[in-house]
Formats: sequence, structure tokens, C-alpha cells
Amino acid sequence: MINPKELRIGNYVIYVPSENEYSIIEELLEDTVGISEISGFEKTYDDLQPIPITEEWLGLLGFERYETEKSVNYKFGLFRFTFVGQGKSKGKHYLNYKLGMAGITFNNYCETNSIHQLQNLYYALCGEELVQVADGGGGKK
Repeated sequence: MINPKELRIGNYVIYVPSENEYSIIEELLEDTVGISEISGFEKTYDDLQPIPITEEWLGLLGFERYETEKSVNYKFGLFRFTFVGQGKSKGKHYLNYKLGMAGITFNNYCETNSIHQLQNLYYALCGEELVQVADGGGGKK
């Protein structure tokens, strides 16, 4: 289950009963959620699972991979982040993100485990939606 407070319209999630690779949040209500390509009965937040951050998903979102001696990095426009290691729980990644504009660089460490969290972080920092290249071209909308 995903905490409903973490979700925004446009976030990518896994709807457990569906056979689709992912679904897109289209409506957020108090106890139910509307998701893409599935209509009819009400869906609950209990049926939603986060999509783990993977290299494949980062590519789908338009991020480019580059490596240094010490780390694996990804960039998208001015947005950069680095996998700096595994957290205490399996599958959790701690990302060091940088956003540089007009000579100013924000540098912070943030635990980001899933695609919807990355989408939300990108929106908060850049003011643009982060979407799959196939869904909106160029990774942002």
C-alpha cells in the first residue's frame, strides 16, 4: 500500500489486480482512487503498490546514465541524482540530488524508493511533471 498523502494526479503506480505494468493516478478521493485504463468498481489505496526505481524506469522517464569512479549517476536537464548506496531495508535507495540554476546548486540527500516519489520530488524542485517519454515526449510535461 502507498500512503495516500504521497500521491498526486499523474503519478505512476502498480494496481495489484491489474495485469498492466503500471497505471496512472487520475483521481484522488478520500477512500478510493481513479486510475488509468480501469473503470467501473472503486479502487482502494490498499490495491496500489509503488514502482521501484530501476535503471529501466529512469530511462523511460528520460534520464541519462553516466558513471564516475565512485558512483552511478543520472541526469535529466538540470536535475541530477546519484545512487549512493543501499539503505537499511532492501530495495531502498538514498539519492543525492542536485539542481543547478543560474550558478546556484541545491545539494541534498533524500531517501527516494519509488517512481511516484521521484515524480513528486522533481515536480517540487522543477515545477514540471515528470512523465514517461512515450506518454508525453521528452520525459516532462
